Amino acid sequence: MGALTRRNAIVVLFSIEIMLNAANLNFIAFWRYGDDLSLLHGPLFVLFTIGVAAAE
Repeated sequence: MGALTRRNAIVVLFSIEIMLNAANLNFIAFWRYGDDLSLLHGPLFVLFTIGVAAAE
């Protein structure tokens, strides 16, 4: 909720960064416990979201 309720830009960006990292953790967890580990969809999507977060 910090990204929606705060007026300070630093806190908003930090809150969005935490949400993106939580999504990355979910992508890796679901990839790790999935059926086929040879598919690299989870780690590749994490690299993509890290790039998006860096562009932020």
